[in-house]
Amino acid sequence: PINPGSRGKYYQNRTDKTLDAYLTYNKLFNEAHNLTVVGGYSYQSFEFDAGVYNTVDDVYNIDSNKSVLLSYFGRLNYDYKGKYLLTATLRADASSKLNPDDRWGIFPSAALAWNITNEDFMENVSFIDDLKLRVGYGTVGNVNGLGDYLFLTRYTGSNELALYLFGNTYYQTYRPDAINKNLKWEISKTANLGLDYSILSHRVFGSVNAYIRKSEDLIATSTVDPFTNFSNRVAANIGDMENKGIEF
Repeated sequence: PINPGSRGKYYQNRTDKTLDAYLTYNKLFNEAHNLTVVGGYSYQSFEFDAGVYNTVDDVYNIDSNKSVLLSYFGRLNYDYKGKYLLTATLRADASSKLNPDDRWGIFPSAALAWNITNEDFMENVSFIDDLKLRVGYGTVGNVNGLGDYLFLTRYTGSNELALYLFGNTYYQTYRPDAINKNLKWEISKTANLGLDYSILSHRVFGSVNAYIRKSEDLIATSTVDPFTNFSNRVAANIGDMENKGIEF
């Protein structure tokens, strides 16, 4: 017998969209208090659409997905005579990769700095050019590396090598994929204490920074017990991790 061969059609489209909009208000009060307030909105969309059609077996496999990340954010900067500095931010992020009940995350942060160089008692210290002490704390969320629709029931179609014979005809089959309805944001919390310096007409400069960072609900692929899901591996929030150290 002669193998008639096969012919396939394949297409792929990717569309990424980004929108950033923000407003800034700046005001100097009494020649001493400098205030800057920023409020904004950010939208990111990532679309993927692909398909493969096998003309011999009349099988059409489609791979199509879309993920959206949107954010509302605000930032306040306060400066008193260039000596005392305050920065506070607040982000509200939502990702379509998470179920509606856990989709939104609120992530605040704040930092204080003391610019010692601008104090009156530093006027006669000529060998120090810049000296700033700072402390900060903040949280950020992460869903990078997480697939789309993992909290929904999904089915994957078989390829031309895994068809089911019924009568004299081969049919494409569909199998359920692993599901996790409890996925949520991976959150990192960081606290730091630092000193920035510059001496000898900026010939020597640098910073010393002590930090501690704790990541909670780490996103990773985890092995699950047999017959508890539609796969033996599933994406999950599975643990915490702590990093700390001193940077110079």
